Amino acid sequence: MHLKKGFPNGERILSTEEVRAVEQRFPSVSQQPTRVLMQRAGEVAFALTKRCWPEARRLTVLCGKGNNGGDGVVVATLAAKAGFEVQILMPELDESSGDAADARASCPIKPKRFSAEALSGSELIVDALMGIGLDGALREPMRGIVEQVNVFTERSRVPVLALDMPTGLPSDDGAIEGPVLNASRTITFIACKPGLLTEAGLDHVGTLECANLDMPEECFNGVRRAAEWLAHRHWQPQLLPRPRRSHKGDNGHVLLIGGAPGMGGAIRMSGEAALRSGAGLVSLYCHQSAANACLATRPELMAHGFEQAPEPAALNRLIERASVLAAGPGLSQADWVPALLNRLIETGKPLVLDADALNILAKAPQPVPNAVLTPHPGEAARLLDCSTADIQTDRLAAAKALLDHYQAAAVVLKGAPSLIADTERYTVLAEGNPAMATGGMGDVLTGILAALLAQGLSPFDAARLGASLHAWAGDCAARDIGQRGVLASDLFRYLPQGLSS
Repeated sequence: MHLKKGFPNGERILSTEEVRAVEQRFPSVSQQPTRVLMQRAGEVAFALTKRCWPEARRLTVLCGKGNNGGDGVVVATLAAKAGFEVQILMPELDESSGDAADARASCPIKPKRFSAEALSGSELIVDALMGIGLDGALREPMRGIVEQVNVFTERSRVPVLALDMPTGLPSDDGAIEGPVLNASRTITFIACKPGLLTEAGLDHVGTLECANLDMPEECFNGVRRAAEWLAHRHWQPQLLPRPRRSHKGDNGHVLLIGGAPGMGGAIRMSGEAALRSGAGLVSLYCHQSAANACLATRPELMAHGFEQAPEPAALNRLIERASVLAAGPGLSQADWVPALLNRLIETGKPLVLDADALNILAKAPQPVPNAVLTPHPGEAARLLDCSTADIQTDRLAAAKALLDHYQAAAVVLKGAPSLIADTERYTVLAEGNPAMATGGMGDVLTGILAALLAQGLSPFDAARLGASLHAWAGDCAARDIGQRGVLASDLFRYLPQGLSS
């Protein structure tokens, strides 16, 4: 697998503290006041309203007294000048300060105190109440305003555009402590914030966009990313075509182990996913019944069968030929599985572990420095001996704990959205959808990751490119088929397209 300039970075994900540090550097770097950033934020937000809701002409802008409220005032000013019918509602008619005060001074609209009745007739609501300014749970009157707006929009189906963050959603984590204003879309500024990409946050963010406000790159110097937000569009243009002299041996040999009785479909899907993702050769070692079915339906897979348990000599021959190993799809937790897992780990070859391979590892933890771990939240909880809720509350911390505890090469923590990590970096996927919540999707991912490892990518790059490809293919399937009824095997047709240079 060759890329033009190495694996590219996705969009930045920065903590609240890091975003504020970037903002503070803007005046000295750009020789412009921070008021310019507020104006740019308002301009891109207003442009988004016209693009996404071209029929909406009656806007209600909910403004706090801070800089997020100032962003909203700029939106209101631009809308009024463009002939829209606009009102600004505020929790309290307090005096703003700083840049927000300047924005209010130049706005032709006099703010009114918020009331639920004032929402009537709105065709679009802009949430500029707090942004990244939330500290703890919402207090009154803000809490009541959020609840009343949610009731109104649920009944009226009026869309909501949140500026930077939906009010009530913490910007740094998913630890929601009260009501959150439900947005149809969120446009966040300068960089994505971790809270927007948590599982809890996704229910409130709607469609997410990020506008960097033309922030000079120098403003980010020395600022460490909390993570990156990666989409297919970030890396696909960097793929190079294969050399004309390529042969199958150049693209790696994957060995997949699993396919216990009743679960043969798992290894079949994982094997085809590896082929469709560019592996030169794919071998399966599975129960004989699964091997027979695989040979009948996908003869390109080299399926080898066993009856009761893997035969050591046959297993060793297959391991010796393979460049990458993967275990888990349809594996089961039979008595022979722990010894198999130990054998795979001790080879030192690149290894992908999923499903029951992870469950066995959780029962007898050991370092797996050659492995990419691919747990869903339930498996991650078993691996860390905690609750699924603990995993979901802080997924970044959970991924780091998995890396530390198992000394793994990389972790793919599945979920909405999926998170990829190694000891120094974190990636959050921009793609993926609820249509992928169906059996077999994890088996497909295992095959993709093994194929990319076999083609020479590092564990972290294989994990983030593979998980991104998997999510993008899922989005393609949902687009073409619908949110309900997508099968894991429906992703196969998109994998070669997603890897085309």
